[in-house]
Amino acid sequence: MMRLGTLIAAGLGAWLASSTIGALPGDRLLGLILAPPRPGLAVAAAVLLAFCLRRRTAWPAVAPLAVAALPLLAPWMPAAWIYAGDGAGVIWCGVALGTAWAARRRDRAALPARRQAAAAVIAGVAWLGGIAVLVSPVAMAGDAPHYLTTTQSLLTDGDLDLKNNYDARTYRLFYGGSLEPRHTNTSPWGEDYSFHGLGVSVLVAPGMAAFGIAGATATLVLLMAVGGGVLWGAAWELTRDAGAAWFAWGALMASAPYALHAAAIYPDGPAAVAIAAALWLMARLHTRDPVPLWALVAGSMGLAALPWLHVRLALPAGVFGVTILAAIVRHQPDRWTRASWFLTIPIPSAAAWLASAYVMFGTWNPARAMLQRTAPGHWDAAPAGLLGLLADREYGLFPAAPVMLAAVVALPAFARAFPLIGASTGLVAAGVLGMSSLWVWWGGDSAPARFLAVVLPALALWLAHLWSRSGAPVRRVLSLALAITATMTVLYATIDEGGKAYNFPDGRGSIFEGLSRSVDVAQALPSLHRPGATTVSEFPLALIWLGAVAGLTITVMAVPARRGEGPAWALGSLVVAIGIAAAVGIGWRWRGGDPWTPGTATHTLLRALAKTDLALASSGWPPSVVPAARLAQGLRVSTPEAMVLERPLLLYVPNLPAGDYRMHAAPRPGRAGGAILSLALGRDAWPVTTWTVGSPAPSLSLLTDLHSIRVTGEADANLWLEPITLRTPAAPGQARRVTRFGEVLIYSMDDNSYVESMGAWIGGNRTTDLLVAAPATTAVSARLEAGLAAVHLRLEGGWGARDLSLEPHAITLVPLDRAADAPVRLRVIVQGGFPARDLGDPADSRTFGVWITFDARPTAVR
Repeated sequence: MMRLGTLIAAGLGAWLASSTIGALPGDRLLGLILAPPRPGLAVAAAVLLAFCLRRRTAWPAVAPLAVAALPLLAPWMPAAWIYAGDGAGVIWCGVALGTAWAARRRDRAALPARRQAAAAVIAGVAWLGGIAVLVSPVAMAGDAPHYLTTTQSLLTDGDLDLKNNYDARTYRLFYGGSLEPRHTNTSPWGEDYSFHGLGVSVLVAPGMAAFGIAGATATLVLLMAVGGGVLWGAAWELTRDAGAAWFAWGALMASAPYALHAAAIYPDGPAAVAIAAALWLMARLHTRDPVPLWALVAGSMGLAALPWLHVRLALPAGVFGVTILAAIVRHQPDRWTRASWFLTIPIPSAAAWLASAYVMFGTWNPARAMLQRTAPGHWDAAPAGLLGLLADREYGLFPAAPVMLAAVVALPAFARAFPLIGASTGLVAAGVLGMSSLWVWWGGDSAPARFLAVVLPALALWLAHLWSRSGAPVRRVLSLALAITATMTVLYATIDEGGKAYNFPDGRGSIFEGLSRSVDVAQALPSLHRPGATTVSEFPLALIWLGAVAGLTITVMAVPARRGEGPAWALGSLVVAIGIAAAVGIGWRWRGGDPWTPGTATHTLLRALAKTDLALASSGWPPSVVPAARLAQGLRVSTPEAMVLERPLLLYVPNLPAGDYRMHAAPRPGRAGGAILSLALGRDAWPVTTWTVGSPAPSLSLLTDLHSIRVTGEADANLWLEPITLRTPAAPGQARRVTRFGEVLIYSMDDNSYVESMGAWIGGNRTTDLLVAAPATTAVSARLEAGLAAVHLRLEGGWGARDLSLEPHAITLVPLDRAADAPVRLRVIVQGGFPARDLGDPADSRTFGVWITFDARPTAVR
């Protein structure tokens, strides 16, 4: 009976959590889609179910089941909907991770410390490698391509002068965009040198030379996994508690600022590894055991590398260097010899660092290179920077890695136990926080809390001491915080295919906007980039969340554990989930905005309906089973709320499923009609039709899924889409844009074609897929014209498999083989091409291959 109850509880919870639920306007229509579980939730459910069946208990499924059922029990409450979406993963993955942690092997002395440290490295490679694979499509952002441009110059030119690399756009081998403005300063001798540190560019050079971008990323993954193992060793040296060491390792690895930088070519990840090595050295010196000379040299090498990674890292290098030197003199035998060995690398490295600034920029001040391009920071900006670094919903440390909030509490006890290490790590943490708050505290397009990633090993070491000195109630709180932290990192890597991992500082795009599709969770958190936001306006929200965390901590610690930590863990998880929902509700009330997001909910529900056949729909109870297409007909698809500020358009609907739609455009009450509206289908697409407000709006018939639709105009009107029917896509994937050429509609299935008003260029040395649609009474042919260079074409699909070689400006006509009005899938493989700038625009970095247009003629009537 227990196993049957366990199966029912876990199965129902998994089904509810993996379903797509939408709270819609009007009667709050509830759509519950019978969809298969998401991969992450499926893994989490499997972990929980296996644990339940083995232990013959259903307690791990209690929290996910209760939270997933909240929208069904209280659909009128916005706070009940914060886990109706990807936010369900916070509960499921969090409880699964916590269950796995609670069930870990208790015999910590079974393996020697060195083997456990090695296991930490191996686990780190698996974890960081998985995160890197998930976010790899979006990791090449911000400063990363500029760092790799320096690496490319080293490998191909053997120098650091980047002028020719930017001029020739050689970075196109690893970056598809345009790197303007250039991140260089011109030296007094005429060369263009990067104002970024050279360290990370040199570090990834061997890997990039051998395996390209994958090799550069793998270098950082391996290095940062080793850094996790080194931190494990530092925590072990100080606490002699394997559980504490593993907790410190988990706190570091699970934190998004550390894990996400393993996939981004930034200096912050390698810098954190150097700090971890310094912490191990200080921990080993604290034990007063002799430290091998090779360890002293290796630790000094890491500290010497910090200024080369970034000029702001000279502070932790200096503080930790002095601390280690003092510990060597005080506690090591043959102290002066060991001190000399420790200084062997830092002294010449510092001299070379200063000399390199003079050679490249004509100054002995390495910071001048950065200041030549940016305004210096000012203390007036510090309050906003401090609040943003710690609490901002896009770039704050604590929203992204809640477990690090406990490090603030852990520092005093750590400093009393280890005065020298506590003082130096506290000084470095305060110094990095203060310096980073003065200017561009968010770090550009980057992972959250980029500038604080370097101090995360120190914070994790404080947490190790807290764990080793705490009882079960405190450890329960720490475990919950760690589970939420790891889950947040997974969500960063998976929501929108990693699109939230490296954010743009615009007040939008926060990971919290993806937790629920029915309410705006992000609105309840501080945002320093939100339009109109100030320190005064956002600080109260930070206090609300600080109070909520304090209250939840006390409550979870007070949960009785008379029947074991299992039920206490389940009840604690439920308390945290409900407490977070309450804090979000308080944040909404203080902010004063509308928490409901009917546009986002409707859009999400439509996409889910397109992938299933049956759904549950209800305006009351119990819900009824109806065909998905029928439920879709009742939807009113408008612009998702997250896109309203981002795109000042009358209507913007992304990721639209294939099907037939009716456009509605009505003037607002008291407004006159007659304004002209334009409809464009897809990204950077030309309008396919225009009409006036008040006249019949156009209907859409999409043969495949589409990137987006956009309606622009000077009208003040209400616009929305009404789904008529949904259909199976005619081509896999999502069309990037749809272009009309007379009676022919061309669906571009990728970004390898460049559409213009009269036709399209197919990119040189690229493969592009097209979907062609035309009326049944027309015969369609393609006109292919080579550009300024000869090209070789391989044509596949609806025009038959054939190879063509075209001389410059040569033209050929190819008829399409069509059956009635069925769409035709085409593939064009181009070899050769010419730079687009040869057509007159020197800023155009594209490569063109062949110009293609389509001609439709009436067929003979039989």
